[in-house]
Amino acid sequence: MRSLKEWYALTLHSQLGPRQGTLMVESEGNRLRGVLRLLGRENAVWGERKGSQTMELSHSLRTALGEHTCQSTLHITGETLSGTARLPGCKMTWSGKRLSREAQEKEANCE
Repeated sequence: MRSLKEWYALTLHSQLGPRQGTLMVESEGNRLRGVLRLLGRENAVWGERKGSQTMELSHSLRTALGEHTCQSTLHITGETLSGTARLPGCKMTWSGKRLSREAQEKEANCE
């Protein structure tokens, strides 16, 4: 089975303001794995696709204050991404969009 890579520009809407990042997910069937680049750090992500428009991801969020376990649910509608990040005692929202084909190729060359 051939894997498929997708790249997204996203924003985590945190209590300290919006945080810009990128998400790359590679899918094999319903299984997902990839990298979340946020706050100057790379965080491994893994999870699964629930239907064609929802991703359930587990990952860490590493910040200057430490590393936090996180569960994210992301919904994809066309080129738009939205969702929720759940951390112990905290919930934040995600927004974003699928990167253009040209931007995806540029990201792929930087891996």
